[in-house]
Amino acid sequence: MSLRSRVERLALASLLKLPAPLCGAAASLVEPEVRAGLDARLRLLLSASGLRPELDSLTPAQARRQYDELFTLMDVPREAVGKSEDLDFAGNGGDVTVRVYWPEGHTDALRPGVLFFHGGGHVIGSVNGYDNLCRFICNRLGAVFASVEYRCGPEYKFPTAAEDSIAAWQWFRAQAPSLGADPTRLGVMGDSAGGNLAAVVCQQALARTLPLPAAQCLIYPTVDGRMIDESVSRYAEHLGLTRSLIHWFRDHYYRTLQDAQNPLASPLLAASVEHLPAALIAVARDPLRDQGLAYGQRLRHAGVDVIELDYDHLIHGFIGMGGVLPEARRALLEICRTFGKML
Repeated sequence: MSLRSRVERLALASLLKLPAPLCGAAASLVEPEVRAGLDARLRLLLSASGLRPELDSLTPAQARRQYDELFTLMDVPREAVGKSEDLDFAGNGGDVTVRVYWPEGHTDALRPGVLFFHGGGHVIGSVNGYDNLCRFICNRLGAVFASVEYRCGPEYKFPTAAEDSIAAWQWFRAQAPSLGADPTRLGVMGDSAGGNLAAVVCQQALARTLPLPAAQCLIYPTVDGRMIDESVSRYAEHLGLTRSLIHWFRDHYYRTLQDAQNPLASPLLAASVEHLPAALIAVARDPLRDQGLAYGQRLRHAGVDVIELDYDHLIHGFIGMGGVLPEARRALLEICRTFGKML
């Protein structure tokens, strides 16, 4: 962690130790109405968020560095795991890295396994940036946990990330026994763009007659790249994920906006969602809220078991804020408990 990040973390920790009523009162002096009802400490955090440049004002390389720094700044502290190892497999046109974590505590029995896809709009985010979070989830699930470094735009345009993710699922399923994971208890999980990829893997596993995951965990997922839902307008500003940033992501990943019509980009638009794995869908107060709820409703109508967790007092990206926001940590723990029971 850089000196700047260490100073920021200490300052942030001190500020957020204020009693919740004081945090809310301080935030209310400068906050827009759309933040009313959010967690008080989150409101104060958002009010201080203008200290760094907006991601969409940066180059992709600069945005990746800043995103990873901010994630580390707010994420849960680093935990020990039993072991971690970076492994590679051959993707379509290049090698893909998967960082595999094994939880603390030895057992001869096969564990459940989870294939995880990080968020970041198919442009930013990384295995390294999500390392603390993955360690935390691995230990809470007691699972063999594999985080995929899929290739991102603009260097690798759509559908590279989707195809890498499908190939990662095939690799994980084939390697499960040697990794100590039970092939019948493998799930997929992701947040934001990673939630998109987890949903795509489930659909494409069925379409390509591959073994299906046992369950899917989609955390504020992007499932409709058209971005036409009412929540895209209602929550387009002042909550972290803005309309401008969404457009920046799409411009860097899609070849043309016509790609948004493809189910590999927009799983909500798939011809059928029948026979898919049971789903846990977590939503927050963010532009993607309506599409996440719509996907859950469509799955449920198709006979798929769906559990929805609604965190309207939190915003997009909250699973990476568990180190500074107690409510974000509680939500992350609830997601882990709920998904763990599905595996």
